[in-house]
Amino acid sequence: MGTVEKQRKLQDLEERFNENKRQIHRQQEEIDHQLVNFRKETGQLVQKIMYLSKNDHWDNRQFYHQMEAIDRNLIHTAQNYERQLEEKEQELTKSYRKEIERIQETNY
Repeated sequence: MGTVEKQRKLQDLEERFNENKRQIHRQQEEIDHQLVNFRKETGQLVQKIMYLSKNDHWDNRQFYHQMEAIDRNLIHTAQNYERQLEEKEQELTKSYRKEIERIQETNY
């Protein structure tokens, strides 16, 4: 494999790697954005329900605790997904480095 061809393969590999990393980062940002929006909207909903039910005899604390449990579960799920994205990024980096080594070792 010639030097020009190696250089082209390395450049293509780097471009694919960078695009994949950008995609992972966009997914992480989207998770964060959705989590913030969910919490904001949930907070507004809780406030409305508390206001509308202030004269009712049902237990507001129980409702509030259920909403907190839902929030904790959502955060846990988001954290798991982000951890999977981080692992995917690590695997991508490892694969990228191995491919660079393979290309550089060709015809040496």
